[in-house]
Amino acid sequence: MRWINPTLRGTAEERKVVVVMGEPGGLFVNDRETGEFLWAAPLPYTSTERFVIRDIDVETGAVYINMDLVAKEVGQRFVICGHNVKSWWSWSYSPVTGLLYIPFNRSCLDQTANDQTISGASPRVSIAEPGLEDDGDLTEVRAIDISTGRERWRYSQRAPNAGSTLATAGSVVFFGDLHRRFRAFDAETGAVLWETILGSQITGYPVTYAVDGRQYLTVPVGGVGNELEAPTGSNMLVTFTLS
Repeated sequence: MRWINPTLRGTAEERKVVVVMGEPGGLFVNDRETGEFLWAAPLPYTSTERFVIRDIDVETGAVYINMDLVAKEVGQRFVICGHNVKSWWSWSYSPVTGLLYIPFNRSCLDQTANDQTISGASPRVSIAEPGLEDDGDLTEVRAIDISTGRERWRYSQRAPNAGSTLATAGSVVFFGDLHRRFRAFDAETGAVLWETILGSQITGYPVTYAVDGRQYLTVPVGGVGNELEAPTGSNMLVTFTLS
């Protein structure tokens, strides 16, 4: 499902754009110079049934909230999907492939309306997206064509994510997860080229750089304070030589 400005249909105009994704998901692309709405998609969802946005005016970009997910009275229990779908981790773009590489968590909030709390809901419990609780894949990396909004490839796994993607000029994408797996993907196809197990959870932002003509890749690892919390002394920087 995508929302597309009707003035774009049948055109092949090159634009400078700004791309935004909210914490609950949803990808928005606007003209960088004029602010004109170009297109949007409720990623990682295929419909708006559980998404916080019900609809978007494709001519103005105005957003309409999904009021079916808004509690009507204190004590009402409701589930909203979009909790830590993106969160703090970053995604990347490759001008070589024209693709965005976006990591997602398929998670929701099971919450009860409460007028005694700042959030307006308590208790609030993070849960897997309904239908994925027992054996579904909870983490995805998707490659999205910035020009069309279409998905080029997808990598899915059960292990949760709190890391970021890094796209390189050599058409390789790097990504790690909370189960300590760090992988390299073919930027065009999504095929796993290489993987290793690091000493702790991968929760930071990988970077690549060159010194004296040699390329390096550094990734920070360490605990994030959950049930997979890393042992003392496991926070570290891990560096690989790429050339």
